[in-house]
Amino acid sequence: MAKEPQVPVADVQVPTSTLSYQLEMLKLEIETINGIVDRIDGITQTTKNWAVVTWAGGLGLALQHQELRRFVILTAALPLLFWYIDAVWRRLQARSTYRIAKIREFLNDERLSRSFSLGRLCDFSVLDPVGTQYKGTAEYEQHVRLGRTLRYREIRVFYLVPALLSAALGLFFLLRP
Repeated sequence: MAKEPQVPVADVQVPTSTLSYQLEMLKLEIETINGIVDRIDGITQTTKNWAVVTWAGGLGLALQHQELRRFVILTAALPLLFWYIDAVWRRLQARSTYRIAKIREFLNDERLSRSFSLGRLCDFSVLDPVGTQYKGTAEYEQHVRLGRTLRYREIRVFYLVPALLSAALGLFFLLRP
């Protein structure tokens, strides 16, 4: 039987107290949340890219052929569909931004000082990067509501402008003799 390699104790960071361990876990949770937010930012950027490509392609195809111009109005649905997809991803992201706000509250109120006095975290749990413990609370549910993420100004404008442009062009071609 092969002997397992020994790791020198000096190379291992062993927390010396419950509080040290919990604070280290809190640090890891913050890093995890940052990773989640970054990943979802990338996904929503890709969603925007696909929205532009599919909308412009559909609109270009419909405008290019005389017999398809009456279908230009249908291209208004493309940005609306991607708007919904983007909002769903942002809703998932909102869970983590809510949690980071709760971590910030904890780090800036009396619970942190009390935690140092007691040697363990007081009235705060760690390793909940999507805020599962807050589900069902009015504040959390309001923060992560799909209707809220659909109304984010930056995405509302981004998706509504091409949808309205398609609708206007579509009506023009439908009403034109």
